Amino acid sequence: MPDELEIGVAQVHPAQDGSDDRIVTFQVTNATGNRLHVWATPRAITYDAGSKTLNVRFAENPVALSDAPDIDVISAHPRLPAETVLEPGQSAPLQLRVPPTLHTVDLGAPSGGLGLAVADVPVADIDRVNLEIAVSDTSLSDIGDQPPEAIIHQLRTQPRIVAGTVDATSQESGETS
Repeated sequence: MPDELEIGVAQVHPAQDGSDDRIVTFQVTNATGNRLHVWATPRAITYDAGSKTLNVRFAENPVALSDAPDIDVISAHPRLPAETVLEPGQSAPLQLRVPPTLHTVDLGAPSGGLGLAVADVPVADIDRVNLEIAVSDTSLSDIGDQPPEAIIHQLRTQPRIVAGTVDATSQESGETS
């Protein structure tokens, strides 16, 4: 159900710790009549400089690394995301830290050695944010005692994904970036 979660405008402001990072914060509102468990841990961040769009996934990677060609997964240690519980009609902020440069792995590109191909992507202005947010009627807290393969399966199959694109507003200027 794409209307389960309403996503508000993203606010972009400098980190308060003196770093060059920026903090992106947006409100999510439970638009259902049921309690929702909303993932609050970002799993992937990419940036498209041409459209000034930040892409953020608060959900598990839909593709298993073991399915990628030329990758041998030697150890799997799944991490459970933090969750925010929203009662019907309740809102809460989600936030993420965005560094000035993202280091992205391109699984399809040849690497210069034994490791993966990594590209540095500078993050300039952010005009919009594409979001994928995992939501569920039940918490993930009960799956922590399962074997790693079962946890990974639950992380990929239990939640529903709410996707949306929101405008980004810089708090420094109060205007859309």
